[in-house]
Amino acid sequence: GTAIVTAAGMLNAIELQGKKLEDSTIVCLGAGAAAVACMELLIKCGAMREKIYMLDRKGVIHTRRDDLNEYKQLFANNTDKRTLEDVIEGADLFLGVSGPNLLPAEALKLMADK
Repeated sequence: GTAIVTAAGMLNAIELQGKKLEDSTIVCLGAGAAAVACMELLIKCGAMREKIYMLDRKGVIHTRRDDLNEYKQLFANNTDKRTLEDVIEGADLFLGVSGPNLLPAEALKLMADK
């Protein structure tokens, strides 16, 4: 259920921006089962895995981390970005599937204009 509703909202949001899902940078704050399911469905809808930045309690999930389970490894980026602020700059879509109050209002201003 969560993934279907998320995909519908994200597809609508990206269409309203006049962009394509395959060209969009997506930030996913949370790396549990719901986050993985949502991102996998978005990939099936056209999102590019390498343009998805997933974060867990330790920050950005990247290829140099040695503490990733098999699901997190699927979303490990080869990047020097480590924080939410690093990856949200210029991002087109944001999905929060973790705790409350983790996205500061200032971070929204760093996202893409549309």
